[in-house]
Amino acid sequence: MISDKGERVKVERSKVELGAVKAMTPEWFEYYDDSPKDGYLNVEEFMRFYRQRKRWQASPYLGGRSEISSVELVDNRLNDPPVGHLQKLGSHRPPKANGIREVDYALNPEDPAPLTPRDFWQNHVIPHVPVILRNVEKNSRAYKYWGDSSGPNGNYFMKNFGDVGLKLEPRKEDRGNNKAYEDMESFLREKSTKSSSSDDSDNNDSSIEEGEDDRDEAANHRTQISDFLTRGKGREAFAVSILPQKMAWDCGIPSALLCGSRRSNRDKEGTSRLIPHPFPHPKQHLLENVDSSESKNKENVDYLTHLFEANLWLAHGPTHSQLHYDKENIVMCLYQGAKDFVMIDTRKFFDKIGHAWVRGRRYRGENDLLNAGTDWVDVDVLKVDMKVNWFLQDVEYDGFRLNAGDCVYMPYSYLHQVSTNWKGPNTSNNGTSEELQIATSYMFLPESYYDEEVCDAKVMPILESEAVKKEWKGIVRNESSSVSSTVSLTQNSNTSSTSSTNSSTASASAQSNIINLNLKTPRPLHFPAAAYDILWYYSGKGVIPQGYPDPESIRELLETELKNVLHHKFTIRKNQKKKKKSKKSKKTKEFQLDFFELSEKDILKAMWVQTVEENPGSRMNEHSVSGNWRDAHKNTLLRQYAKEFKESIVKFYKNNPSSNESNIPKLTSLSQAISLELWLRYSVEADSEGGLPCDKGHDYDPRTSEEWQRMNNAVIDGYGRWADVNNTIRLAGNSDSECSSSTSIDSEGRTVTNSARRCSKEDSEIVE
Repeated sequence: MISDKGERVKVERSKVELGAVKAMTPEWFEYYDDSPKDGYLNVEEFMRFYRQRKRWQASPYLGGRSEISSVELVDNRLNDPPVGHLQKLGSHRPPKANGIREVDYALNPEDPAPLTPRDFWQNHVIPHVPVILRNVEKNSRAYKYWGDSSGPNGNYFMKNFGDVGLKLEPRKEDRGNNKAYEDMESFLREKSTKSSSSDDSDNNDSSIEEGEDDRDEAANHRTQISDFLTRGKGREAFAVSILPQKMAWDCGIPSALLCGSRRSNRDKEGTSRLIPHPFPHPKQHLLENVDSSESKNKENVDYLTHLFEANLWLAHGPTHSQLHYDKENIVMCLYQGAKDFVMIDTRKFFDKIGHAWVRGRRYRGENDLLNAGTDWVDVDVLKVDMKVNWFLQDVEYDGFRLNAGDCVYMPYSYLHQVSTNWKGPNTSNNGTSEELQIATSYMFLPESYYDEEVCDAKVMPILESEAVKKEWKGIVRNESSSVSSTVSLTQNSNTSSTSSTNSSTASASAQSNIINLNLKTPRPLHFPAAAYDILWYYSGKGVIPQGYPDPESIRELLETELKNVLHHKFTIRKNQKKKKKSKKSKKTKEFQLDFFELSEKDILKAMWVQTVEENPGSRMNEHSVSGNWRDAHKNTLLRQYAKEFKESIVKFYKNNPSSNESNIPKLTSLSQAISLELWLRYSVEADSEGGLPCDKGHDYDPRTSEEWQRMNNAVIDGYGRWADVNNTIRLAGNSDSECSSSTSIDSEGRTVTNSARRCSKEDSEIVE
């Protein structure tokens, strides 16, 4: 192999024929010398050869052919070419006959919860089984207004969200291949140059995010929604970003996701053991206006499942992901367009995939909670080489189409491939569409645990209440546009070649009187996504927090360094006492961990080791004068974080007074003293990989106290509205007074009035 001045790796055919390149035969070389066929393997051809070398040698169609008898070669399974060769993923065999379970909310409009949390966790999350929720989001503001470009709210998306920053990705995902990003960047630069003269007035618009510039878009893989909407068609890019908070108020989270424990998580090492949850709900924000301790205990929100990350997907025209798995559980909801899914049970077929794993078997078949990270399968999803990937012939899959208003749950580590290819009104010659595709997805940790005690006490009594069912039935009948109208099933019937016919879809066609889901009121406990305390909050400005490390892991690393500092201080102190003590003096006290003893300089030292000395690629290191500890004080950002951490520790002790010195609580974990917002900011700077290109020059923008208060109102009012109907679980503090009316927020972000219910003084506050 040689590398020329253009930095292209080449394998010459002549050297293969002479045997200079060991083990590679001329036949093998010819198989990969195809684009173009010039007697050389360029970088892309060589990478395909290298990744597929073991599969090629073992394939009965290629390198392993000589080991297959002539009798076996006439077997139908060894037809040459094999079924599905050089066709889209899923063409190698029909999807499974018994497809994924579908729960259609349009078939049960008067049911408060067609899929309950108990059903969802016990029959899907715990046993690792996907489920599709049809029409579950058709009441949401996102479904009604985000894609209505021709209706009265056609300007809604641009007007409300045009200034939101987006992270861009290549239209066809190709992980580990920088060429895909180079093609995207080249196209974006070309597009920006062509549009610069006509878009000068737009570029000067006051809505453009500070620091954003079209010229930087290509290099930073970042743009804004306004630019994406006006100039996005035809781009070799689509947005895979974080869902900003102001958009999350338009989206709903199905009540089925409630009841993930905020007290405990499963232990990765042994799933039967529970450990404390690393991110209990920050009740100090939600309960700051609740007076009595009794009320605080009653009105805890431990039924809100912790969401790790919420993503936003925008695309003009076709996009294709790789065949991959994620390390978190995912619920994806679609608001415009259609997505075709191919899903494979990794637990059942991971051995079959064998050498096709790109990262080298990060998947742990014996316990997939111990997966070393995400991984993907090395196949071209639009043109699968079934000769190289012959093992796929035995791999079963589920195929289905997700339509606007639908959501799907995908268990962690479950292999899936998604194509966005809506055949809409503006369909081009190749059968694709440039119409805007909009989706969101929500991730929760694989260690998440079903809290049956909380669910049975707080959630199921409402969802199963006859009073609630009666109330909801009345709302549906009053708000429905037409009781006798039928729900259109044309989208469900417009399935792809890989879609499976599900029994629930078949039964839907037999229904003649289904109520339209054009309602203003959300289903009971169907909270807005923004009301959940999603870990990686995004305001729409600043750092786009996608793929950053878990703050818990950052805390553990920092605490390790801080313990080293404390132990060093204790050792010095102990040695000094040894020199002064007499033979009759008592034994020196053993080392006891207490972070209160840390000085600001001690914290600075530990942070410097973590973010500069051991991780030179971190963003924090960009502010360093040198890699020498003596210059650490010159890193103003590092000093600022050390100061904020020390101030938080001091505040913790002031808020935890003791009657005497011996009763002062020991601070053995920084999670007790440091706020989540501060941990998130620090985690961005401490990331060993240095952050994303789209975040260059941006700082993390955490939640404000005002936003926490709005979340407070949405949760407390949303829960209290149905708890009062049930009349078995009342909103804490309601016994103080009687109100003739109160306010709550519906799924569309509007204030609605609920009459004749008991309420506290906070209920009268209106959230704009």
